[in-house]
Amino acid sequence: SGHVICRVLRGRPKDLGLPEGTDSRFVWRGVASADWGLHSSLVLRYSETHGGEIPMEPALGTYEQTVLEEAREWGLDWHSAGGRLTALELSAALQHYGVPTRLLDFTFNPFIAFWFAVEKQDALDGRIFAIDIANQVVAREDASSDQPWWLATDSGTTSEWSTRPWIWRPPPFEPRIVRQAAAS
Repeated sequence: SGHVICRVLRGRPKDLGLPEGTDSRFVWRGVASADWGLHSSLVLRYSETHGGEIPMEPALGTYEQTVLEEAREWGLDWHSAGGRLTALELSAALQHYGVPTRLLDFTFNPFIAFWFAVEKQDALDGRIFAIDIANQVVAREDASSDQPWWLATDSGTTSEWSTRPWIWRPPPFEPRIVRQAAAS
């Protein structure tokens, strides 16, 4: 049996993840191996197909654009209730079906992250990441774009999009998103 090291915050359930007296708000990610870092499936797939190389942003953006364009060519960017999926929604839908994207699954619930860290019985040591997302939520106008606006950011700059982690709470278009208090 493995080990998971994490600090459990005490307090009322609605207060979990909100340290008192600060503007902090956390999202959590549990992984089954303490050796795993924070790499998206897009980075990992690129690395697998390019001899272990971790991509720089221009190469990753080109790779991601290819994935999104192919999904649109296949007509996968339509919502079952009608209308087109935004670029973030399309990425979330593709990720749900195992297609590599730059999104990383997080949750607003630390107990769900803990479950993912211990779910595999053959895992040796799990790991839980906690990221403070205060003032780092993707704005509605950005989230509603059908184009991947993040690809337009010049990777050579120190813009806020390229130097900080950002969080997006997907709409509940899939029951799993609701059950897991999902964030990406």
